Amino acid sequence: MNLLEALFCFLAVFMFLPGLLLNYGHFLFPETILRLFRYGRANISNGNQSSSVLKTVEVPKRWFSHFYSYAVMLQFLVGISVMRLYFFGAKNSWLITTLDIIGSRNVSVSTTTTMIAVDLFLFHLCRRLYETLYVSIYSNTKMNILHYILGYIHYTGAIFSIVAHSPSLTAKLPEKIETTASDIGVVEICGIATFVIGNYLQHRAHVGLANLRKGKDKNESSGHKIPRGELFEYVSSPNYFAEILIYVALAGLFGFKNSSWNYCTMWVISNQVIAGIMNHLWYLKTFKDYPKQRKAIIPYVW
Repeated sequence: MNLLEALFCFLAVFMFLPGLLLNYGHFLFPETILRLFRYGRANISNGNQSSSVLKTVEVPKRWFSHFYSYAVMLQFLVGISVMRLYFFGAKNSWLITTLDIIGSRNVSVSTTTTMIAVDLFLFHLCRRLYETLYVSIYSNTKMNILHYILGYIHYTGAIFSIVAHSPSLTAKLPEKIETTASDIGVVEICGIATFVIGNYLQHRAHVGLANLRKGKDKNESSGHKIPRGELFEYVSSPNYFAEILIYVALAGLFGFKNSSWNYCTMWVISNQVIAGIMNHLWYLKTFKDYPKQRKAIIPYVW
């Protein structure tokens, strides 16, 4: 297990088990602890002294655009480095030096799937950056600065996880390697298709949430409403469900052979499920007429 895998394994365990306890046993904890864990609409406090102290280390939720901007730039640089190694036979790269720091790695995926995954994830990040800037309408809700920092940690780790087990990136002396369509089979095609579907579903969810915050004159509204239509009829947070699909899809593209990305996917599943439960409980508490048949994040399951 290398440093990236250890990091994501730790984050997954640290998020999932305490997250379940804090979500379902929230009445057992003081507001201070809950406010450290929650963010966004679920982080509306009662205004007590402990929460007012924590407000000094909170940042606007709209700052999501900061780490998406960072992630797009980093992923672009990684993509350029991979192209130089694979198509132009570059003999050295800052990327190899950086990856060597994370520890034990072995070649387990092809150059073809690496290039596809790098491009797909860049597309995903660009779409998310676009949505945070031009689609999403944020209220004045905030998140703890730890969530903000965690965003940078996540995307840094995810971007390097994509290429951590790729040819020419696990040795000091890379060789020029050709990509070939023979590396793409049924599993990889299903991964690409699921990735496209996940991105579409997530975009539709974000558009739907943004439309809830617009009045007839399309101006911003500060209130929260019950989202309806499309996947919202089945789960409270289809955007989180789609995020899980996206990461699982890339794991499938790699044939589930990229262990670093598998650990990253495990972390994403854990935090998205916990965040989905958090939102679901908030909806149930806030709206007395909230549809009881809806699940938190996974249709018909949870």
